[in-house]
Amino acid sequence: MPDKRAAIRKILNRIVESVHNLDYEAVRDLIPDDGVYFGSSAVKAQGYDELYKKQFSRVWPNIDEFRIDPSSISIHTSGKIAWAICLFESSVSGTDGESSARRGRMTFIFECRDEKWVMVHSHDSLYPTLEDQ
Repeated sequence: MPDKRAAIRKILNRIVESVHNLDYEAVRDLIPDDGVYFGSSAVKAQGYDELYKKQFSRVWPNIDEFRIDPSSISIHTSGKIAWAICLFESSVSGTDGESSARRGRMTFIFECRDEKWVMVHSHDSLYPTLEDQ
């Protein structure tokens, strides 16, 4: 298998491009039916269909300028498992039409199945507010 970290970094770039282009199908093959995911909108979703319904379709159309901070990416591997953590930012328009920053962190767990990396878990959350600390 080629360099595992490079493969995971390529997947992260693919996810960012999918969000930019609202191309939900571009990540379908990364999300197996037995994967479980947490999101800023989805309390819990299993498989692509639930993740699309509870997270992607609710969040992606409402954000702009989504990006992962490349300097924050940390990728680790062990056998057929890889995990990555990173910070993200985007903007969202409020009801008043004003744009505001939306920042958070993401964790991904990947498993190599049949020589292909799939995302078996992800968890994204917005930064805690001062009241949460």
